[in-house]
Amino acid sequence: MDSAEEDSDKTTIINDDQTRLLNGDGCQQESDSMLTPGGSSEEVKVKKSSMTREQKILFIIFGLTNLTNELTFSILAPFFPAEAAKQGATKVQVGLIFSVYSLVQFIAAPIIGKFLPTIGCRFAFISGFFVNSGCNILYGFLDRVEPGTEFLVYCILIRSIEAIGTTSFLTALMALVPNKFPDSVGQTMGNIEIFAGIGLTIGPFLGGVLYQLGGFMLPFVAIGGFSMILSLCLFFILPADNHLSEQKTGSFIHLMSIPGTWVVVFSLFIGAAALTFMEPTLSTELQQYNLTPTQVGLVFLLMGLGYTISAPIVGWIADKRQNTRTLLSFGYILAGISYLIAGPWPVLHLPNKLYLITIGVVLMYVALGCAITPTYQDLLTTVVHNGMPDVISTHSVVSGMFNSAFSLGSFFGPTMGGLLVDKFNFAVSSSIFGLLNLISAAGIIVFSLWEFRCGKGRRKTMYVAKFRVTNEDTDNLIDNENGVNSDSVERNENIDETEAPNTVMKNKLNGETAIKIN
Repeated sequence: MDSAEEDSDKTTIINDDQTRLLNGDGCQQESDSMLTPGGSSEEVKVKKSSMTREQKILFIIFGLTNLTNELTFSILAPFFPAEAAKQGATKVQVGLIFSVYSLVQFIAAPIIGKFLPTIGCRFAFISGFFVNSGCNILYGFLDRVEPGTEFLVYCILIRSIEAIGTTSFLTALMALVPNKFPDSVGQTMGNIEIFAGIGLTIGPFLGGVLYQLGGFMLPFVAIGGFSMILSLCLFFILPADNHLSEQKTGSFIHLMSIPGTWVVVFSLFIGAAALTFMEPTLSTELQQYNLTPTQVGLVFLLMGLGYTISAPIVGWIADKRQNTRTLLSFGYILAGISYLIAGPWPVLHLPNKLYLITIGVVLMYVALGCAITPTYQDLLTTVVHNGMPDVISTHSVVSGMFNSAFSLGSFFGPTMGGLLVDKFNFAVSSSIFGLLNLISAAGIIVFSLWEFRCGKGRRKTMYVAKFRVTNEDTDNLIDNENGVNSDSVERNENIDETEAPNTVMKNKLNGETAIKIN
């Protein structure tokens, strides 16, 4: 900095939601706007370039792994409940087999998210997907074990190990997205969900076809074999992330001290429960219409198609409009209505027809695509707004919390779904989940009105965590703003803040961070 700059006070206002003080990959980030030393506003337009080669590779990898992961899970729906019944499993036990997968994920996700910066995203991604693939192949041999307790124990054991692998690579995936695609988190997540939606769409149908062609083993060996080949290829094509493995671990205490995260996470829990409630119950309900496994798979195909269409559109809207809370509220309201139709809710006196159930479940997946897709982006925006640094350690704990809440909901959905259907019937059970979605929407609306002060501006809601800007971070920011190579600037790490020529004063005004350079 020259002498003229040292003699004058300069204040730079940096919007927390737009500027990344500490970028996880070490790249320089530009803010969309800044105040010049004289105080006048100068708009800086940043032209967004197309995806880099690394981003294209990562997007393809994320898409294919998401696709095969959904195939792994969704191929079970058309035939596994009936096969498990032949092995002596009750409806409640079938629900437990489906839901134990999510229970293990609920426990593993925050642990992996906490230590992901230490483990390394690349290692967690590849090893997790490899374990997922191997367990899927092993699942194809379960029809050869003894019926009853042995079958149940092996199902639970393999599903539990598979869940740990899935949690590892999904947590790494979600942590990498905001670091590698910082300008389009919502749209990237939405586009990746296209692959998940395709897997969700064709999985049940494909599972039904493969089951009819080759019996119980073929669906698992075919999908698991493809996944295993892909996991081996990842060793050679997944870019290294050494610079992302040197970060300190994130703080769950700081994360959990933000009320905004709890409201959204609770809604995510309800949405995941509602989404997975249909997996062990719908195929049984459809048996009254004398459908073949392939025809049941077609119903699930339509459900996945609704999610596939809604997810990328909602992700694009979330990035362009930055209105994640509105999308969440709309999604849960629509989901609640669709569950009441699919039941149908006895109070509505609707006929119990196949076309009505089909319309309800397709609309349901469109709604949940709208509700779940922007949740991760909303959580990231909330924690950064409340002072947590926008770096890989924060993204990892947010990813862990997201996957943990989603997994707990995925455990609750099939388990409670099986119990409710056994005690009551499908119509009453579906209606209960519909009402839970409406309650979730009401909670988001009420909290958002308070948090955003009815349109007057977003308040900060963190009670414990404080984000402290260090001298080194400030020097990096000063060097970047002046186009100076930070390595060529001599730094004094032990400068008293009251006497130093460069000091940082952090003011929180209207959700902004003011850095004053004396």
